[in-house]
Amino acid sequence: MGGLDPQDLKSHFEVSQKFANKVHKEAGLPIPSVLKDNSQFEEFAAITMAVASRAFEIDNYIELGLVPGADLFNHDPFGNEHVHFVAMGDVCPFCGKDDGCGHEDFGPPDSEGEYEEEGWEDVENYDEDEAMDGSVEYQESDDKSKEEEPGDDFSKLEEFDGSFKSETPTYESDEEVEELEEITMDYVAKIETELKEEEEREKAEEEEERDSDMDSEEEFELKELYLNPDECCDIVLERKIFKNKEVFNTYGELPNSVLLVKYGFAVEDNPYDSICLGPQIVEYRKSHQELEERIDWWGCMGWLLLREQERADEEDAQRDERGGSDADSEEGDDGRNEEEEEEEEEEEEESWLFNCRIEHPGRANAQLVAVSKLFTMSTAEFEKMIGDEECDGSTIKELLVNSKATMESKKLLRSWIDGRLSSTGDGKTRSGEMKRHLKKADPLSVRTMLIVATLNEKKLLEKALKTL
Repeated sequence: MGGLDPQDLKSHFEVSQKFANKVHKEAGLPIPSVLKDNSQFEEFAAITMAVASRAFEIDNYIELGLVPGADLFNHDPFGNEHVHFVAMGDVCPFCGKDDGCGHEDFGPPDSEGEYEEEGWEDVENYDEDEAMDGSVEYQESDDKSKEEEPGDDFSKLEEFDGSFKSETPTYESDEEVEELEEITMDYVAKIETELKEEEEREKAEEEEERDSDMDSEEEFELKELYLNPDECCDIVLERKIFKNKEVFNTYGELPNSVLLVKYGFAVEDNPYDSICLGPQIVEYRKSHQELEERIDWWGCMGWLLLREQERADEEDAQRDERGGSDADSEEGDDGRNEEEEEEEEEEEEESWLFNCRIEHPGRANAQLVAVSKLFTMSTAEFEKMIGDEECDGSTIKELLVNSKATMESKKLLRSWIDGRLSSTGDGKTRSGEMKRHLKKADPLSVRTMLIVATLNEKKLLEKALKTL
């Protein structure tokens, strides 16, 4: 969402140019200036990124979309946001309905025609069967009526009274004929009154008919206007709002690296920032081939056991805060397995190197601490640990995370952090000096956002060094 690499932008630009030229030829609409030639690519990229940065993840049918009003609120990463953007994400991916469409059972809309045809054939077959049972008599009676001789029809005319052949109309009284023949003022007044009453009656019927049509149209428009609330995006108030104070939303627990790519800004002291030291570990590994056995064991088993133990400990802590029971825990575990199973499978494919990080506010995480101790522990200690049949996540956490750090492990950690610090920014400027540069920069410029992101990284690394 919002993040597009140069190749994607180039592809979008070319597709947009072709579409604009086609519409210009077929409909005569002017080609937008930003699509007239390749020299406008940078402007097109800026517009595309601006629009993409305002897109919201709506559901698995619309996916990304612009939501008027929802983008009025800036991002707060510190947990003090006032509103949340809420949408029903789990809907039918073929039509967008939350329930009752039948696509989950019968397939996508493309297959509906097939089902309808099959259903119609069934109806036709059913009608034919019914016809075989009872409708044949009706058909036979029709056939018999058709087989009757023409003479029979004419013979029925003989049953009518002779008055049927009368050619001149008869009237109930001669006075009525005389009144029609004589036009008087009373007769004219009577006719005018009848005509007037007829016109008023027709006018009233037309107005009633028109009102009925308007009511039906208004009812249709109201149905269109008042949508199902469950199918709408909502801005939900989370905490009290004060006059003359900005109202904030949250875009999620996102580090500055993601905020820069998706939205084009960074947040100073972002609590979700972290720095991967995987490249520094790889460099260290190249010059220490004797660690291959430990690295293989850690990559295949050790880091996964530690990660599962950390998750279990975190769930226990959350349950204690809620005061939950074992039953609550089981329900929570089941829900997590159902909802996050795919995410966990993707995490299984991650490299253990990616999880060795310096996290906010400036501390080495458990994975990084464990690797530093694993690399510096004695051979006897390593063989004893992996030779223990009861070695699990709890054992690994106790030996490689909770145990007191040795001088060797601290030194190794410090060298990795120094290596990353030397490659951050220009490698020389410290966070204090960058802070002074930040005060002089335009707060809305891209340069300022890059300074903020780099400043945060330097702060984390410098603080991590101080804590060792």
